[in-house]
Amino acid sequence: MIEVCYDHFSGERFRHGTSILRWRPDKAPRQCSFEQLKQKVADPMKLLKQK
Repeated sequence: MIEVCYDHFSGERFRHGTSILRWRPDKAPRQCSFEQLKQKVADPMKLLKQK
């Protein structure tokens, strides 16, 4: 497995500026999925609330 750096991806394809960072002999292929790339969506209203 390898670790990559990327600027953008769409669908299930990396786009624009993808490069290999390093080899990952510690990872099995089944441990690497697009699920890892999903980002949490922040609620902007929570940012406005003061405690």
